[in-house]
Amino acid sequence: MLSVRSPSLSLGLVIITVSLGAASSSSWLGSTSPAALRLRGGQAYPQAVIASTLPKDAALAAGAASDGKTGKDHTAFTKIQYKVAANEIYKTVEVAGSWSNFKNRIPMQKAPSGDWEVLTQLPVGYHEVKFVLNEKDWRCHPDLPFSTDKQGFQNNVIHVSDIPGRAPPSDKVNAAPKADTGVFTSSQDSISLAREMVKALEEENHNAKVKLAKAHSQLVNTMKQELTEALVALDKAKKHVAVFVEQGAAGLLKIKEAGNAKMTEIKAHMSKIRQILEGKESVALESINTNMAQRVKTLETEMAIYNKISPEIQELIDGAKLALTTITRDPNGFVNTAQELIPKIEAMTRKATQLAPPTADASFDHLHLNLTPVGGAE
Repeated sequence: MLSVRSPSLSLGLVIITVSLGAASSSSWLGSTSPAALRLRGGQAYPQAVIASTLPKDAALAAGAASDGKTGKDHTAFTKIQYKVAANEIYKTVEVAGSWSNFKNRIPMQKAPSGDWEVLTQLPVGYHEVKFVLNEKDWRCHPDLPFSTDKQGFQNNVIHVSDIPGRAPPSDKVNAAPKADTGVFTSSQDSISLAREMVKALEEENHNAKVKLAKAHSQLVNTMKQELTEALVALDKAKKHVAVFVEQGAAGLLKIKEAGNAKMTEIKAHMSKIRQILEGKESVALESINTNMAQRVKTLETEMAIYNKISPEIQELIDGAKLALTTITRDPNGFVNTAQELIPKIEAMTRKATQLAPPTADASFDHLHLNLTPVGGAE
């Protein structure tokens, strides 16, 4: 008899008993040699067992409707083992069973002993199982009980129960009842399995927390990198606008100086040609003055845009630097702030790079002024 049992724990987690009963002389349980094993129906995976060859619970596991106490409506944790012989070496071992009509294979892990095992959750009751060796060889284990149909096809049989230490009902496996000696004997194998399952689930929970912490750290580091790179872009945008401000200021000075110089030149010229009709000087000066005013207005408008963007860029710089100081204290708040800042920074840097350079043309020589004196005097 090969039996693996585990108790119900007070943690609210039901860990079931798996009993792999002893071989019997009944029509559906027995022992066999590897040479006698055949796949049911000769298919790529075993077919469901004929219900008439199994007890009631085994028929439920093979696909009959559940009464709510066995089958798919009631599941519990269990451990399935495939013990290997001395000369057996496999790259992979999987187990399939009647709980999925043998369609889904569960990968098993190789234990330090060399045997293969898996902790899984199954419906309670009887199940037919078969092991898949090296992904293609379907085989029964010779040490486990098995069922045989009228055609001679076989599967191993296991019994799953959520009551600690309970073996399959004796009237269904033809096993001798256990003698009542009045002495309590603890189910150390059930206790060990329970502890192993709790440890595995605790490790899963721990690994999930570690992965969550790593993902959150990666998110924070990504946002930090994004905001750091955004600050570099903002600094470039600030310098870019500062150059335009400097060029604009110099352009204003040049325009005014050149305009005033031109007016002085015109006045000096007009003083030499007194014969020019009265008003020509005024018209020429007004033309220069109007053109100069238009240029000044255009450049002042450009300067107003530069001066408006400069503090906005500085505000984003300050906000990004402040956000970076909150990473350790409030990582969630930092992420939210960074998500708000990054689109603004993208828009601001795009706006800054799209600015036109200042209009600082200080030449007035292209203006067509009628300064010819009366009578052609120079």
